[in-house]
Amino acid sequence: SSPQNHSAARPAVQASQHSQAAMAAALSPASSRKAEQQIDLELQQTQPPAHTSEPAAEQQGQSIDEAPKKKTTPRLFVLDNAKFFLTMLVVAEHTTGFFVGKTWFSSAFHPMTLTFLMPTYIFISGYTSATDLSNPRKVDGIIKVGAIYFMCQVIMLLLVRYGDPWFETTRYGNIFKEVGSAVREEKGACESCWKIQDLLVPIWALWYLLFLVAWRLILPFWWRLQWPLLTAWVWGAILPCFKIFRDMGGFRLPLDAVFAWFPLFVLGAVAKERGWQLSEHPRSRLAGVAVLAALVWVPFVQSVPWGQPLSTWTPAALSEGPVGGLHAETWHYVGQMDAMNGAVGDGFVGRLAKSSVRMGAILLQACCVWGVLHIAPRQQWPVITSCGTRSLANYVFHPLSGMLMSYLGVFGASKAGPAPWWGEPLVFLLIVPTSLFWMSPWVWKVAHPILDPPIHWFLKPTGNSAAAGKPHGRAADQGEAPTIADSVADLAERCFHQMRALIRPRSAKLAPPSPVSSSSSASS
Repeated sequence: SSPQNHSAARPAVQASQHSQAAMAAALSPASSRKAEQQIDLELQQTQPPAHTSEPAAEQQGQSIDEAPKKKTTPRLFVLDNAKFFLTMLVVAEHTTGFFVGKTWFSSAFHPMTLTFLMPTYIFISGYTSATDLSNPRKVDGIIKVGAIYFMCQVIMLLLVRYGDPWFETTRYGNIFKEVGSAVREEKGACESCWKIQDLLVPIWALWYLLFLVAWRLILPFWWRLQWPLLTAWVWGAILPCFKIFRDMGGFRLPLDAVFAWFPLFVLGAVAKERGWQLSEHPRSRLAGVAVLAALVWVPFVQSVPWGQPLSTWTPAALSEGPVGGLHAETWHYVGQMDAMNGAVGDGFVGRLAKSSVRMGAILLQACCVWGVLHIAPRQQWPVITSCGTRSLANYVFHPLSGMLMSYLGVFGASKAGPAPWWGEPLVFLLIVPTSLFWMSPWVWKVAHPILDPPIHWFLKPTGNSAAAGKPHGRAADQGEAPTIADSVADLAERCFHQMRALIRPRSAKLAPPSPVSSSSSASS
């Protein structure tokens, strides 16, 4: 017989089976439930598959009224790989600043990194940020960044306020004290007091996390503009240069610096929204190297003493210091470009010229970001990619690496004594092992509550139970409204499972999750 005859005979056979099952159900009441289950099973096998959007949503824990979840976007390894190298360069900036103005290499290294280092970091942050707040989880992302900054800032405040006995033991400790002078030196405004305004004075590299909170808050509203990138580019230049925002001292968020960096953040969001892709040309990495090699030298145009005797061409001429000066105002967006007043003045024309310089700096940095991302590896590399996902630990805690290096004598044995000739190269060598330590999974496991805080313990749940107004935990099991005792018990239970997850061995991760832990993670 042909396959067509078999397929044609199947409905008849199945119909007869249905009738037999129905007759058995009528004759024997005890077997009625079993017969109905058999009929339902056969009907599911014979019916064609229906549209799967609503059932799939129900299987994933969504209600039918909810829109189905979007497919998870594959992780871009190039971003993690880039952060791995960029964070090491951040460490190099902060540990070799002692040599700026004294040695040729560090004096050239610092101005060059201003063209691509933090610009690439900020571009990546914009690429991974939400342009709307339609989903509560996007709001939670902003809250998490704020929580990370809060805890890291408190740790740094404790160090700069009470760490003097430790800082006095090393030369690098004096730099640590200078960085925290704004919140520890009394000037008549209770600077040395503990106050909420201390959170607006980020210590060391934490300015980036504070600004990131501001950028993520501003972006959804700025995105409503017709040309968000163009307006951010222009506004970021004229706000500080035309002195629309003036720093009157005290403890407040420097909005001129926030908006000066903002165009690069918006550029990252635009790149993601429009689906920009890296070039797949075989020579694209070579093109990225060429772009960086051609543009990283531009800051020296501002500082090299052109037309002066060669005797004036010193390391201090390339860069007077790691902080301040024309380089910092132009490329790191510190201040309001007053360093150019001697050349262009501070009138309308002068401020217009300074705004043009700032806009040109943004364009050059955007080109350098393009070059960095084309140079970075795009595949998943065992050590680099995994450490890149934990690069925040290196970014936050790397000042402690400077203290360790100082004990080795790389910055000199005393406050006034000269640094040894081998100090600078040894610092650059030590950056690699110390960075790998901070980015290791062991450090991340210990610092996880700080760098990836469990904010879901303190926020309203965003799952189906919250949408339907259902109680959670033990009260939900009993069908009752949750009480304060139930809420405390559920919180204690979640804390217990979080602590157990931190201390259990790595092999335990392969075991299937328990129903309680899976339910608690689902509620988050």
